[in-house]
Amino acid sequence: MRTQIQTKIIGLLLGTLLCWWLGVAYLSPVQAAPGEATVEIKANVGINGEYKWGQIVPIHITITNRGENTVEGNVELSMPPSSVSMTNTLYVTTASLAKGESKTVFFRVPGSFKGSPEKASVRWIQDGKVINEQKIIPIERSSDAIWTGILTSDNIAATLLQTMKKEKLDIPVQPVQLSSDNLTQDILLDSGLNVILIEQGKFAGLQNTQKQAIQSWADKGGLLLTVDPAQPAAVWPQVAQKTSVQKETFLDTATELGRIATHSFAASLPSLPLLILLLVIYIIIIGPIAYFMMRRLGVREWNWVFIPLASIAMLALVYGYGTWHHGTDTRVHNVNVIKVGTNGNAHIMSSSAIFAPYAGEYRIQLPKNVDVFPSEEKRALETKESPMVTTNPSGDTETTLPHINKWSLGKMYAQQNLFNNGAFEATLNQKKDRLIGTVRNNTSYSLHDARIVFGDSIQSIPTLAPGAVVQVDLPMPTPKSESRYYDDTEFAARMLSQNGEEKLQQARLQLMRMYDSRNSTTVTLLGWTDQHPLQNKVADRPYKVSNVTLVTAKLAQIGKQEDQND
Repeated sequence: MRTQIQTKIIGLLLGTLLCWWLGVAYLSPVQAAPGEATVEIKANVGINGEYKWGQIVPIHITITNRGENTVEGNVELSMPPSSVSMTNTLYVTTASLAKGESKTVFFRVPGSFKGSPEKASVRWIQDGKVINEQKIIPIERSSDAIWTGILTSDNIAATLLQTMKKEKLDIPVQPVQLSSDNLTQDILLDSGLNVILIEQGKFAGLQNTQKQAIQSWADKGGLLLTVDPAQPAAVWPQVAQKTSVQKETFLDTATELGRIATHSFAASLPSLPLLILLLVIYIIIIGPIAYFMMRRLGVREWNWVFIPLASIAMLALVYGYGTWHHGTDTRVHNVNVIKVGTNGNAHIMSSSAIFAPYAGEYRIQLPKNVDVFPSEEKRALETKESPMVTTNPSGDTETTLPHINKWSLGKMYAQQNLFNNGAFEATLNQKKDRLIGTVRNNTSYSLHDARIVFGDSIQSIPTLAPGAVVQVDLPMPTPKSESRYYDDTEFAARMLSQNGEEKLQQARLQLMRMYDSRNSTTVTLLGWTDQHPLQNKVADRPYKVSNVTLVTAKLAQIGKQEDQND
């Protein structure tokens, strides 16, 4: 008897162990053993492994095939949750490698690696197996510090670092050594680098593309200083004057535009009188009608069947009305800001609210050279998948939102840098107490309801088409400031046109609040365009697109130069 019990116990233990082994083998993610890895991965994050919190971080991933055969697979970059998205985000691209071949793939991601216990990682996936995976732990630099790139010889760089420690600076300076590999548009723009110190004579020896990258970076607010080899320490007082580093980060802008896009979404509520009428009819049906009809027929016990059926019928009627009211098309509402520089470059920032008429997966397509960042407030219970940004061989991107609930909103942020896109050419002069001159639109944007703003002085421009010239005649601003909230001021009322629905007006007001220049010495142009700047599309679903697009440009500086780091 005891032997039989022992045999059953041993059999039960062995069965349990076999089930556990099968679960691990077949249900866990498949990963190749270390000895089987034939593709090496090397990730270079930001600028030499450093990044500034809240800005956009470039990541270059070099993959090398050490095997004997050609391999094909996916490079996946997994980013932890951030203030843009409360869930992990995957950035994916495909690659094919011949024997011994190396390739470099490139992603730009939000600068937030430490806000979550989960770590960023990059992996090579081949035939559904994780062949190689590496964690990414870069060095974070504070958003409040003056992040300073040093492009000099080793001796001068060492002298700069020694003398920097002796300087008494009000704002901390965090240096990073630059190399020629760092001097590209993709790395410098939007990186948060505040200052570049370049050795005298070194700029002339750079390639034209490197010079253009530095110039584009400087045009967006970066401070370029030349280091005299005889007196390297003389640059530090100039660096200390770069005081305006505490600007809104990319993460702040993405969050604010996302809030405006969500709140201004033009999804009208159902008709309240109609809903009240349906409710009254329902109450009458299940109340007096059901009572008297069943009483007259002598079958009052049928109420147990009639009332549930009436409830189901009313529910179906309300659901059908909701479907008719909301429609069956996916709707994409974009809130965009286009910042046009004086050098002809432009920076487009866009947040999208995607209305889902049906629950499920939605895929948003964007053209090449657009940075995309999905925004998930929480992971849907219906799926364990993360939002995914896939870069196709053509350079186009497709963002997969794995699950949006029916009649709910999905969100994403996108941005793009455009070069040689045209500018607003301003010729302005101060004559006594007025600002006189002209502004020519050399861009492709057709503006309406535009305003030229100088302090509290505003000039209205009904339309400004491409190639058109407008005369400027503005009174010099008065030295005063309104302490009231922007939305409640007379200035805000003068900035708004009287055209458009209430939600459109509110969205415009909130966008202009982001670029309030009442206390500035800069002459600024703000206008609206009906053009669709980023051309986002919904894949495999019928959809409609609406846009609220603000175009802004700095036309001139009157008075003391402002320190900007946009």
